[in-house]
Amino acid sequence: MISDKLSAKESVVTETADAAVLDMGDRIAALVFRGDGSIGSKTADWAAKALKEIETNYNGLVILGSGENLCCRTHMENDEEPYDCARAFQSLTSTIRHYSKPVVTILKGMSLGIGYEIALNSHAVLADPTGLKFGYDCSQGLSPMGGGLTAQALETYAKGDNVPGLDMVPFLKSLLNKVCFPVKAENAYDAKAKGLLPANTVFVKENDDAVQKGKQKSLNMFAEGFEPIDFKTAEVLGTTGRAALEIIAVNSHEGLFISDETYDVALKVVSVICGGDVPKKTIIDEKQFLRLEAECFAETWKSKRNEVAI
Repeated sequence: MISDKLSAKESVVTETADAAVLDMGDRIAALVFRGDGSIGSKTADWAAKALKEIETNYNGLVILGSGENLCCRTHMENDEEPYDCARAFQSLTSTIRHYSKPVVTILKGMSLGIGYEIALNSHAVLADPTGLKFGYDCSQGLSPMGGGLTAQALETYAKGDNVPGLDMVPFLKSLLNKVCFPVKAENAYDAKAKGLLPANTVFVKENDDAVQKGKQKSLNMFAEGFEPIDFKTAEVLGTTGRAALEIIAVNSHEGLFISDETYDVALKVVSVICGGDVPKKTIIDEKQFLRLEAECFAETWKSKRNEVAI
């Protein structure tokens, strides 16, 4: 649970039923997700707006869950369009990614789906290595939706900046593996080494106060001259790269390494990370990636719903 100081009513800056922005002192705020670890699209949209409203008043931000998990599942509102749902979650992760003050996320317990994507878009991550579960689960036939795939695609393409002729296919293959295919890790440290956790992840010790360490980390980053992340563009592989990565997905499926559901998701993820139905070397921006990601989720969700209906 969060500390008594953060639980105090007088520290609340603004709140809703499932989340609150709290004042930690020293001009550091905390975004705390309450309840059982489930984050809804309306809560995500509320949090994005709340963070923008306080941005000029604080020098840093810490994100955490009030219980054992940052996020173990997401949920849609009744009759909500899946595309709109994805865009609501993306409003939060994009706000975090481009926040003008350092954002530190604390990972504990399960951080699946949007919790994982919040971490991928944060400027620093503190993780409890015991019992940590994180990432995506594509086995149910649903793709990533909350901006995590976009963040990883942009990071992957950045490897080729100023390196003429670099073959990006192996890098995007590695990304596809991390998102859709089983990647075994012996422990959290091994997971970080294999790229399943953000490179900026630091592990906390068993007796450490993760909340206070998160606050101090944010303070230090601000004092050191934190520079916000600019909106990025990438020269994508387009349909040429998609063809190459689809062969990898087909081979994995025919080799029985992935299920039918995961295979269907992998084909759609390939299209997103390659930039959609465009020629190789087309330059697309971050907002276009996010739209592709949201459309991908909407397609997989509707496909899954039709299967259930049948």
